[in-house]
Amino acid sequence: MMIHWPGVSKMKSHDPQVRELRKESWKVLEENQVNGRIKHVGVSNYTLYHLEDLMSYCSIKPAVLQNEFHPRYQESDILQFCQENDIMFMGYSPLGQGDLLSDRTIIGIAGKHNVSPSNVLVQWSLQKGIICIPRTSKPERVIENLDYSSFMLDNDDLEQIAQLNDGHKFCWDPHRVV
Repeated sequence: MMIHWPGVSKMKSHDPQVRELRKESWKVLEENQVNGRIKHVGVSNYTLYHLEDLMSYCSIKPAVLQNEFHPRYQESDILQFCQENDIMFMGYSPLGQGDLLSDRTIIGIAGKHNVSPSNVLVQWSLQKGIICIPRTSKPERVIENLDYSSFMLDNDDLEQIAQLNDGHKFCWDPHRVV
């Protein structure tokens, strides 16, 4: 079970009560895990601030953090925090909602390895130790997204992809939530 958003529906994101309600929600998840109703608990769209706050009061730390993650939005501070605290990191929108499939750098790396741009993006996430969840409704793209293990990105590829990090988000931004 996962808390999908650090905010509260129909409340202003800067309302101080948001933090208290988030804490109450987490405590309910913990209680249900202890009682065996839930196997694992996690969070999604949490910033480093939200994670540090959660760790200050939780008795069960989250098993997973699910956040937007792709070459244009690489949160190394969150990744490091998750690694240091044994929290699995799951990245959604690894293809940048399809935008990164036409990026020159990604296309160049794909050509070098004779794979598709989506293969490069999935492999990049996996080589960074990230659980990757690309989204598609087309069966042929599901198969393509699974065909990532025939190659490894080298240090030059990884460096080129690192340079794409410009902080661009394709999805909602939780940084405004108190």
